[in-house]
Amino acid sequence: MKKTIIYKYKNTTLNNSKGFDCLKKELLYSNENICIIANNSLHIQTIDEQLKDIQNKPLLLTLNQFIDEHYEYTYNKYKHTLTMLLSTLLNNQNDNYLQSILKKNNRLAKDFIQSFIQFKLSNNVKQVTPPYLFKTLPKEYIIDLYNNFNAFIFSKTKIAITDFYTKRKPSLLLNNYNTIYILNTPIKKNWEATCFTQCLQKKAVFWIYQDINSSTINWIYKTFKTISTVQEELPKRTTKILY
Repeated sequence: MKKTIIYKYKNTTLNNSKGFDCLKKELLYSNENICIIANNSLHIQTIDEQLKDIQNKPLLLTLNQFIDEHYEYTYNKYKHTLTMLLSTLLNNQNDNYLQSILKKNNRLAKDFIQSFIQFKLSNNVKQVTPPYLFKTLPKEYIIDLYNNFNAFIFSKTKIAITDFYTKRKPSLLLNNYNTIYILNTPIKKNWEATCFTQCLQKKAVFWIYQDINSSTINWIYKTFKTISTVQEELPKRTTKILY
């Protein structure tokens, strides 16, 4: 890795932080092609607005878009297919109980499928399903359903759950971007951590994080050994009440 710096800030906003000021200066005075990664599309829109007066426009990507650029098979690319296949499988198995649970909320099906992907990536049976979602389901039932789901997906698409986040592909879009800024993007899934670990090795990386993102910050320090820190902590603002 060329360079890794983490800017941590407290008691201020992202756009007023030293890290964001560094980003703007690099866009103004550097010839580098810069990619900015943020958590979601709303965050991307906000950053785009904050940088609207800068001519050297960066490439703005959500975390999912960045991951999609590097892997052939991702949940984000195949979520509609996977959701449809899970529903079809449960219908074929006459599993009305689980099907009724998943139909109540699209988020439940998403959590269920992502847990299967995480289980295969981590080989940790405890991660098969979110514990808050299916406390009543026996472990054996979940493992059987995982095996049936994996076989069903492969029979319909020739893609296995084991293919997700394991088959790398070259990113033509990011080939010319050697400087990456990652802004307040929490790393929660093991495939997010794997992607960053694998795909940032030859990049200059600048992490800008509010200090409340402690779990992600700790992961950054643990994963990237040669890292510099810029700590920014402003005094807490006090509000005077005028009568």
